[in-house]
Amino acid sequence: MSHLKRIDYSRFDSVVNSKIHLFHESLDRWFPQNLVDIYITGSIALDDFQPDRSDIDFVCAREIPWDGDSHVRLQQMHTEIRHRQKKPALDGLYLTYGDLQRLPEDVRTPFCSSGRFDPARTIPADPVTWTYLNSSALIVRGRQGLSAAISEEEMRAWCRKNIQKYWLRWADRVEKDLWYSIYGLTRPAAAWGVAGISRLHATIFTGKIISKTASFSYARQEFDHQWSPVIEEAESYRLNKETERRLYPLERRRLLIGFVRNVAELCLD
Repeated sequence: MSHLKRIDYSRFDSVVNSKIHLFHESLDRWFPQNLVDIYITGSIALDDFQPDRSDIDFVCAREIPWDGDSHVRLQQMHTEIRHRQKKPALDGLYLTYGDLQRLPEDVRTPFCSSGRFDPARTIPADPVTWTYLNSSALIVRGRQGLSAAISEEEMRAWCRKNIQKYWLRWADRVEKDLWYSIYGLTRPAAAWGVAGISRLHATIFTGKIISKTASFSYARQEFDHQWSPVIEEAESYRLNKETERRLYPLERRRLLIGFVRNVAELCLD
């Protein structure tokens, strides 16, 4: 069973704190009869929040299911929150505590994406969320001891499936698809690709979820020196700093595609 820490607001700036407090207050006001617990995941939980780049990732949990009326209320609530404070955006899932005793692939959950909630849509839960709730999520209000139904091997299997279904296809699109190939010339694409595939490698081989920023030092340590230029570009974009030499766009895309495919091969071998 996990023993999660309560959020320490002194670690974060006023913009983050005001948004979390607004979210907390809104849930209490829109759902006064049913206590909703709040857990913060993602970059905040991993101490990697980047102003103007990061969202606030969350999981909300309660005892009773989120029915149709709840979905309508959540849509209205998130619209109100967005109008009161747009940034940073909220991204997260609405679960029941009973859901956490099931495998994540057996759970479909309402969700908020970029601050918007669609009452007609649900998505499958994922092992990453379960792993956060077993390890590093921060409690705004909730239980210190959780035991979400996920093993390290199930998490590794999900990571490998994600590489096959998303990252290898992503690399193919960056190479061949017109829009993706243009996107692949950019520094944001380098940051997305390098961090994404490196974090999966870290989880597969260490069992840990690492932050996007930590993924760059991990990549420099674990992978061949030939990939250093694109790793440095990705890190500089993430941290909003300059590099000694920027890659030419075509070189950046070539290295990015090669890096993603190389790390994917290591993960799937």
